[in-house]
Amino acid sequence: MSVSIRSLTGSCTTFLLAAEVYPISVRATAHGLSAAAGKLGALIPAILYNYIDAQTRFWVVCWFGFAGWIVTELFIPDTTGLDLREQDRYWAFVREGRAGEYHGIAVHPRHLSWWERVVLKRGQAYDPELDRKQRVKELRVVYEARMQEKELNKGEQMEDDDEGSEITKGLHTYFTSTSTSLMSRSLDKRTSLTDR
Repeated sequence: MSVSIRSLTGSCTTFLLAAEVYPISVRATAHGLSAAAGKLGALIPAILYNYIDAQTRFWVVCWFGFAGWIVTELFIPDTTGLDLREQDRYWAFVREGRAGEYHGIAVHPRHLSWWERVVLKRGQAYDPELDRKQRVKELRVVYEARMQEKELNKGEQMEDDDEGSEITKGLHTYFTSTSTSLMSRSLDKRTSLTDR
């Protein structure tokens, strides 16, 4: 029973929170720093309790617990239902200094902390239509890079690494049809220019 109760406390939250909130490029380091801060937080009461009586211990625990709840409510985002790849996409924009150009679901007000919504006003950047257009551009770049790689390695046997890829059969069909129509339009323009 004590294991079940312990699972509902901060130890479980520490691991889940670190896995979902930190960007993938710094996740291990940030998780280690969070764990170290947690250990320091556990050490302080162990030392402090030697110098205070039982009633004072209750008040110390009560107010530190309340402070922890306030900090959690103010600064921890709600990542429920948010794809980790989408969150990493947002952090890629942040690391490149282009956070204002990101319009995806990771800045939807329901996924932001109170601080991000009210003070930083990050939720105002959410625009699903702009995000869809931006995502199509990003996927087109990935698709064209993959097609160039296949073209370069035509004679060699390539591994079929489409499993887990962002380019699905539907996207492949879409990009193939729009790429050909774009190419034919550019050829038509070139032909009409040379005919003049």
